[in-house]
Amino acid sequence: MFKAVLFDLDGTLLDTIDDIADSMNAVLASMGFPTHSVSDYKIFVGDGVKTLATRSLPEGHRNDQTIQKCVGLMKTEYDRRANDKTAPYNGVTKMLAELRQKG
Repeated sequence: MFKAVLFDLDGTLLDTIDDIADSMNAVLASMGFPTHSVSDYKIFVGDGVKTLATRSLPEGHRNDQTIQKCVGLMKTEYDRRANDKTAPYNGVTKMLAELRQKG
């Protein structure tokens, strides 16, 4: 008998990719860099915000100072947008309710 079930929230229970993409694109645009499609961000995410910033920036601008600025702006921007489009994946709410019911 299991006593607990652990989940990663971001990208596992919640579909957050649109808010991440919108936030990072706002940062890139504010810094004068090109933006990316949501499908690009599906490749960029998964290894933390610093890696996301690095992958999002044009190759010639991936220096420590620019990456750190991008990370700071991204944290602020994502705080503002984190709940705009984020929602549970289909079936997650039902699954969690069933797990809760089973104790």
